[in-house]
Amino acid sequence: MQGSVKGAKARFKQRQQALELEKVDILRKKQAEKKEKEEKYLQNRVHLTRELTEIGGIWSVPDVEITKFPNDDMKFKAVICQLKFHKQVLKSKGPAEYFQKTCKGTKYSLEEKLSHLREILELNSINDDGDKDKSDIRDKGRKEMVVVQGRIEEEKTKLLFKLNEQRTKLKVKRSRDMLSTFVAEPQKLVGSCVRHKMKYNNEIKWFTGKVVDLVVENGLTSTYEIIYDETEDDEDNNQEKWQYPLLVDIKNEDLIIQ
Repeated sequence: MQGSVKGAKARFKQRQQALELEKVDILRKKQAEKKEKEEKYLQNRVHLTRELTEIGGIWSVPDVEITKFPNDDMKFKAVICQLKFHKQVLKSKGPAEYFQKTCKGTKYSLEEKLSHLREILELNSINDDGDKDKSDIRDKGRKEMVVVQGRIEEEKTKLLFKLNEQRTKLKVKRSRDMLSTFVAEPQKLVGSCVRHKMKYNNEIKWFTGKVVDLVVENGLTSTYEIIYDETEDDEDNNQEKWQYPLLVDIKNEDLIIQ
């Protein structure tokens, strides 16, 4: 009897653990879906903002702005771009068909879409006093573009950082692949331009320099003299030289051969 009770408790505990894991898994999936949705929304805003920037930004007087385009096809695309930005970014009010390219399978004409854009501007540029203020919609569009452009620059910075990291890792690997050659013949490293990773002011920094001499030849622990590009010349035009076991640094992925 006691054994069956213990078995039941164990099964109950296992079931509870399984349910907890299931809840965690569901929560993770929901968070992932939410993040993916937010990313798609952001990417769409970024894409629309780029398109809008290419055609001169948000329009307040469509009949004037559209004359900048040489043909009807480009004019139509520009008007559609304006309408998309109004709907998806500015959340402008207006009938659904005003934001569509077609109606019941029939493509709208340029004049029809231009008319729709005028209507959208009219509908969304009236303040509480009933006075038309076309600068409101333009200012709102500009503010949104500034926000999205800021995010674009942020994404570019992140991408650049990631690319630099990947390039550094690749160079580190290449340098490590050459280590056996330098261990066998330490003199071969002399004359190499390198990047040396060190801690400076509590920050990890890569210093560029040149290996100028082999001081002690001892395989992996050979000691070299190195001059860094950041080192300033003294009055006698002699650059300061530093001594390090650079092959050990290559092994520890702290030295890259340029």
